[in-house]
Amino acid sequence: MNVSTRAVAVFWLLLALCLLPLTCSDHGTDPPPEPVDYVAYITDEFDTRHVYGYHVESGLIDTIWTGADARWGIYVSPDGKRLYLASDAGVSVFDLGLDMVVHTIESHGTRGAALSPDGQFLAVCASDFQIVRTVDFSVAYSDTFELSAGSFTDDGRAFFGASGSVSGVYCVSFDGEDTVIAAVPTAAGLLKEVTRSCGDSLFYLNLTTGSFSSQLIALDPDTDSALYVEDVVPGHGDLQMTPTGDMLFYTSPGTALFGPPTPRAFFVLDVPNLTRVATVSTTGLINQNGDTVRYFNPSSLAITPDGRRLVVISGLTNAHFLVFDVATMKIERVISILDIPTPMLRDVALPRHSQSSWRKQCVRCVN
Repeated sequence: MNVSTRAVAVFWLLLALCLLPLTCSDHGTDPPPEPVDYVAYITDEFDTRHVYGYHVESGLIDTIWTGADARWGIYVSPDGKRLYLASDAGVSVFDLGLDMVVHTIESHGTRGAALSPDGQFLAVCASDFQIVRTVDFSVAYSDTFELSAGSFTDDGRAFFGASGSVSGVYCVSFDGEDTVIAAVPTAAGLLKEVTRSCGDSLFYLNLTTGSFSSQLIALDPDTDSALYVEDVVPGHGDLQMTPTGDMLFYTSPGTALFGPPTPRAFFVLDVPNLTRVATVSTTGLINQNGDTVRYFNPSSLAITPDGRRLVVISGLTNAHFLVFDVATMKIERVISILDIPTPMLRDVALPRHSQSSWRKQCVRCVN
């Protein structure tokens, strides 16, 4: 190649490089993907055989007659195709595509359930605790040990649950051995709920300490010591961890009994620093119809798998729920379900996020 030819080639190469930003997509400035229109499933306190599906992005509301009792919670499969409805007598499996109950898992004294991250296993928390395979509902594990709400490890091979009988965290391993891996370092109390943050070795416990009081405890299982304790009055609320494990939301709705006034707010714990960083007030809210909400008492919580939206229902008072933008820490909208038979909501659930990409295997089970 002679000098003139080389010069022309260099000229066109430089021109192409200059025009490249104008003709090629700059992936660094591409708009973020459209958010998924997840469905939050909500149950009614007095009509637990109806379920309301709220689409968090589009705002559509589905009314679903399941015919199955869901007084002890509603759980959504990771693919969003099934609802698991917990009652005293067991868990009913409702297929949303077939619009019918396809199976009932019988148990005694059921108080909750939990799905593994891949949806292959369901833990039925009852007096006769069992873990079943969701593909054929065969029993993968059973024990007479009584457990309440808890969660699976990332690989779905172990479950850690709240044990009121030993006031501690009990780990059920598929390897065949079980153990109490952490004791609650407090006085009398009933352990209601246990959750875990991503990449964190601590348990976060919801402990009922009285008729009108609870405690939020961050527990180190290696030393059985509490690194954070907060008295929550009137308590009896819910816990919800963000998928990234940096924030824990919790409520204090009290019970149907007369007692201390409710705070009309929900709270945010900064998990890395173990500090309450926000109290989100629910007074003076305006619903989608432009009406002032007289009383919003935050109760049950659920978060979208992408961590963008938190859905909070108002329990024991009226048929309202709200959608909270986690990034901006602002209440985005307040919704009234006007057609429900009784003005009282009970529970809300969304598909569980997959935690494998965010958190390490952190439950210490006996191998």
